[in-house]
Amino acid sequence: MSPGFEVPVGSSTRGGRGTGMRLSLWVCVVGLILVCSELPTTLGLHEDQAGTWDWYKQFVGEVTSAVFSTGSSKKRAYVITEENVVAAVNLREGEIAWRHVFPEDDKVERLIDMPSNRQILTLSAMGRNVRAWSSMEGTLLWEAGQYNPTTPPVAGGTDLIALEKDYDGDDYEDFMTLANGLVQLRSSVHGSLIWNVNITSALEDTVYEGTAVYKLVRCTKKNVIHVFGISADAQSVVLIDLQMSEGFQEPQVQTPRAAASEVALSATMALV
Repeated sequence: MSPGFEVPVGSSTRGGRGTGMRLSLWVCVVGLILVCSELPTTLGLHEDQAGTWDWYKQFVGEVTSAVFSTGSSKKRAYVITEENVVAAVNLREGEIAWRHVFPEDDKVERLIDMPSNRQILTLSAMGRNVRAWSSMEGTLLWEAGQYNPTTPPVAGGTDLIALEKDYDGDDYEDFMTLANGLVQLRSSVHGSLIWNVNITSALEDTVYEGTAVYKLVRCTKKNVIHVFGISADAQSVVLIDLQMSEGFQEPQVQTPRAAASEVALSATMALV
């Protein structure tokens, strides 16, 4: 599974009808996400970084997304580029701390910072591969396969979030992934699977069968994970709540519901 990465040097959607409706629904989803969670990933520079670091860096390329370190290396940014490179960049000097070039068939989609154990996690190949890297040296710590490469693809997207909570008792926060209709809880220490929920199967024989899921949102106060999707007819946003339990116990999958109206209201509040 492991590609030939360089040593340190210093998502699909449905096509067809309803495109306009999907765009409007996504505006609403983004609004609710802004209300419910604090997103560590950004597509722009902070004010104090203007003029100190460009979004194009030689040997890295044009940045498509970035995570600014919240741990001990507060002057670093971890980036994904159009050239399928993951790199750590020192914001003060603009130097590359480390980088890895991924193969073309292992496109990197998500990246998050896990400061509690000094890791960077990446999700790639349509969510099939999840890997942990040392945030300081860029060395590969572990890797895991999310699903079998021969598994038929399911419409939807990929996501990767830190939970800021330890469910498996190893004293480090765990993380959650979304890929191919599967939501998985994993240990950040060694990537082992804690539990797996097939959202696509959970929606079978319901009015929301065929929903394509795209986004995970953590609501800490209620210990709930919101799973957002778009209905098969592209007419509404579908919300599936996962009520989390302690330890290794699988979450309770709540009854899915159309969330278009409440999402629209949240989006409006976020823009005011």
